[in-house]
Amino acid sequence: MRRRYLVVNLSLVTVIVLLLGLPLADLVARNAWSDLENAGQLDRAYLIAPILRLSSAELPTRMPRIVRKFAAEHSAAAVVVDDSGRAVVASGPDAVHFYRVSSWAVRQAFEGENVIKCGSLLPDASRPLVIAQQWRLADGRHYAFLIGVPTVRLRQTIEQRWITLGCAALVAIACTTAMVWLLSKWVLRPIKHTEAAVRALARGHDVERISVHHGPPELRTLNAHVNHLAGTVQALVERQRFFLADASHQLRNPLVALSLRVENLEPHVAEAGWESYRKVLRDIDRLRATLSEILDISKVVDEEQRITEVDLASVVEDRASSWTVVALERHIRIRRPQGDGLLALARPGALEQALDVLLDNAIKFSPPHSEIAITVEPGNTFIDVHVRDQGPGMTATDREQALGRGWRLPQAEHTGSGLGLSIATMLVSSSGGQLDLLPREGQRGLDARIRLAVPAARPR
Repeated sequence: MRRRYLVVNLSLVTVIVLLLGLPLADLVARNAWSDLENAGQLDRAYLIAPILRLSSAELPTRMPRIVRKFAAEHSAAAVVVDDSGRAVVASGPDAVHFYRVSSWAVRQAFEGENVIKCGSLLPDASRPLVIAQQWRLADGRHYAFLIGVPTVRLRQTIEQRWITLGCAALVAIACTTAMVWLLSKWVLRPIKHTEAAVRALARGHDVERISVHHGPPELRTLNAHVNHLAGTVQALVERQRFFLADASHQLRNPLVALSLRVENLEPHVAEAGWESYRKVLRDIDRLRATLSEILDISKVVDEEQRITEVDLASVVEDRASSWTVVALERHIRIRRPQGDGLLALARPGALEQALDVLLDNAIKFSPPHSEIAITVEPGNTFIDVHVRDQGPGMTATDREQALGRGWRLPQAEHTGSGLGLSIATMLVSSSGGQLDLLPREGQRGLDARIRLAVPAARPR
């Protein structure tokens, strides 16, 4: 979030600096050109003024000296052209070449225009500023005075000023970025603590109180509400833990006593009451299984949420071996995966309990002489454990509802509390994983998939 915040603000500041800096750079260059033009006009006055004071007899001898002296003192090219277009005086060979490429300015001067021709915004050092003006001298003829002012120094001046502007813009962007970074750090640091607290609260972890003395006032108020919400939720969870533990323990002892008393009645049950007697025993067994599942739920809720590395292959092999005896009684084969050295992240005991639930259901609903396949499919960031049976399977609606608490398969021969899959879901979720029920593509049966994260690669 801080990166996006910095990128947005840095982009905005850069756009503002460009919008302000480009016109300022243009203004700086035009001011430099204006200074050069004013200097050129002064140069023109310095050249023309002494020539205008010459008499017609002095023009042929003194005008060349004045032109060459002016060119030497001002490092400029100077040419005097008569009304026939002939260069009567030139400050040097460079001035003759300058006249040839700037004859257009002479023509405009004889047409009555005062020519001051600027180049591009950043001038080419090889092209001087062109100044041309027509004057009538003492001999009665009209002459065009053509001056070429060098632009090398002008280009250097503009470049230096642009570099200064660029450095000032970079300093402004850097200072603004630093201020935005500090501001974002001040604003976003409390948000990180709030996010961590909400994430821990969503996972059922204990949440430490968030400081309400840092950050903007709005975030302080939000953190205060989060603290209140966390306290309320934790109190409710604590009550739920105590209720589940107390209720299951308080009911277990009377249930054991009731079971013993009913079993002691067996010699006294008449033949006509045997069916009812067996139903009572089945109901007691079902109630005992329900209490065991409630105890399992209380353990899932109550245990500390610690996630460690587990040897996936070892866990799968152990649980498959344990359920093989039960499966063989129903003439069902359990096929185990090959390979070892596969690690996953899970709470200790969570994967074992979840596999017990899935294998128990798979054995219950698989027909005799069928197969239950356990496969492990590793990925880049996660690893999947599949338990595939050849039972009746489920519809899409049943698969979606089966992971909820208390759901039972309609018209199923096997009765139960409907808590097994919900407990498995809680176990896998508490390990940061996910339990999904999928259809078997092109085959009969159900595919129960446990997806767990894999440990981060250790540096070698």
